[in-house]
Amino acid sequence: MANVTYNVVAKVDGGLENTFTYTTDASGHAQGVSGRVTSTLAGDMNRNAWQQLLAGKRVGGLGYEGGHSAPSFLGAPGERIGLFAQHQFQNRGAGAPNGDGAAFYKEEAKIMDEVKRRLEAGRPVDLNWSMDTPFGAKPGLPDSFKLVYWFDGQKVRAVPFRNLPMEG
Repeated sequence: MANVTYNVVAKVDGGLENTFTYTTDASGHAQGVSGRVTSTLAGDMNRNAWQQLLAGKRVGGLGYEGGHSAPSFLGAPGERIGLFAQHQFQNRGAGAPNGDGAAFYKEEAKIMDEVKRRLEAGRPVDLNWSMDTPFGAKPGLPDSFKLVYWFDGQKVRAVPFRNLPMEG
């Protein structure tokens, strides 16, 4: 739905809850997500291959996949509201690099590793996650996106990512 805010509560491991807030634009695409994460979701079960295909190749075209605006590993929805057309290199390091800047899949892996370390040590996860995916000239396809995150008591990281292929 257009111009709507969705609040999602995900029941995750340990009987805990992760919360995510999604806002949509006039065309019903999610412009971004913010969330507070307390645990993970065993089995990474919030994936929907059909919705990922629709969000990726059908919106972005060749070289795009349905990327999650917040990881399914953290209990975020794998449905349309949680997906956007993400360049395959940014999503999982596939294909040709699309710039010389940050790679989302690497940043996401660092975050997941820190979540796992905290859980293994019996410490609270306490992760705050926010991703902005403003769309460019093509509806549903952001030219770039930005991840802002921090763990309790740690410095805020704000990382921009290019989402278009290299020119040339």
